[in-house]
Amino acid sequence: MVLTKEERAHAESILDANPTLAPIPPKQVARILVASVIRKPSIVLAPFLRQVSTQVVERAELTFHWVTDFAASDTVAPEALTALSKFCSDTPRSTFTQHHSNLGADYGDGPTTRHWAPSAFARMGALKNQLIQKALSEGFDALWLIDADVICDNWTLQSLRDCEVPIVAGVYWTQWQRPLSDSAQIVHAGPQVWLRHPYQLDGHGYTEAEFRAALIARKLLRVWGLGACTLFRSEALTKGVSFAPVLEGLPAGPMSDGEDRHLAERARRLHLPLFADAWPDIWHMYHPAEYADGLKWQAQLSALRPVTPSFGDLVSVRITNLEQPGLAPQWVRGRLGMLGVVPEIEEALANLSVRDERVVRVHFPIHYPLEQYRLKSFLFHVKLLDAKHYRLPPVVSRELLVGAKTGAIVDATTLAPAQLEAALEEATAL
Repeated sequence: MVLTKEERAHAESILDANPTLAPIPPKQVARILVASVIRKPSIVLAPFLRQVSTQVVERAELTFHWVTDFAASDTVAPEALTALSKFCSDTPRSTFTQHHSNLGADYGDGPTTRHWAPSAFARMGALKNQLIQKALSEGFDALWLIDADVICDNWTLQSLRDCEVPIVAGVYWTQWQRPLSDSAQIVHAGPQVWLRHPYQLDGHGYTEAEFRAALIARKLLRVWGLGACTLFRSEALTKGVSFAPVLEGLPAGPMSDGEDRHLAERARRLHLPLFADAWPDIWHMYHPAEYADGLKWQAQLSALRPVTPSFGDLVSVRITNLEQPGLAPQWVRGRLGMLGVVPEIEEALANLSVRDERVVRVHFPIHYPLEQYRLKSFLFHVKLLDAKHYRLPPVVSRELLVGAKTGAIVDATTLAPAQLEAALEEATAL
């Protein structure tokens, strides 16, 4: 008989005269390294540092480490370094180091988007690999690698942990090309997760419209590319996932130089699935013209949430069939009262507070869609992971047509230009 690692450790501990005691998993405090490579002005760093340091996380000890990538020509560097120094002096378990090989000519903001040279991508990947190595060598349970212009709500890290997968990214939306003020061009926002390299939002059973709709509905999805707000559990890091370049297998083109593409391809080859968690509210400070909005978004993303959800509130729920342990848990996100789950579960949720759990007996009627469940009863474990008042994800909300009374959503990207123009005229008339 072949024992699992856990079974072998248990067997060996029985004969150990001086065993090492460890807390049982529900009581264990996880050590999480929160890390970033930073080359941003202080106007961006202020809300970023505030939001990562005020994360509400159960049974976790956060350690912060920043690596700066300023070039000698960066005029914003002195003020940013002062902000980092103050953060590290005020915040326990916080450090930063300065990296000095950036020559300053391979990255910058253009009039409509950012420009990256292959050397900038390579340097970024190498610096992120240093952060992975720090997490491994110092024995952290997880690494939250987050870009310094990503402003998260206070419950983002907890949501990523609740997903219980080796690699998961919190989803945000960005208008990657900002139209000029005198341009009539329509530019749609896109997520920082994708299904096919280098950045395709269709494939693996989804059309682009279906993929966007699932993310807007805040689902937990498997994806084939991600980055910028990613939680790596130690088992993924130990297995060897990294940002080291993949020499073959990615399509040609400048976007494939991006270090996140190499990470995603390495994860695939290591049989580590990637997931996108669309539950958090995250704002990406991508364009300098929007930097002044940082404090406004910080206040919105820190707003208090309901302890017990009401009808129409958004809920994030984990549901497990206790009598069929071979079935994986299901993560359900949506508006309370409109979740599409059986009535007993939805009623139980209406009486739970956030982070509470309950065992619910569910009786499936004769007309239930799954034949194998009809006229049977099962015990389900239901946990209310999070709740918040209904709102659409930041940025992409700008291009969704939403019914004022029903909340029904039409994604502008699914309409032809003439249809969109007519729909806007009709909405204005109403």
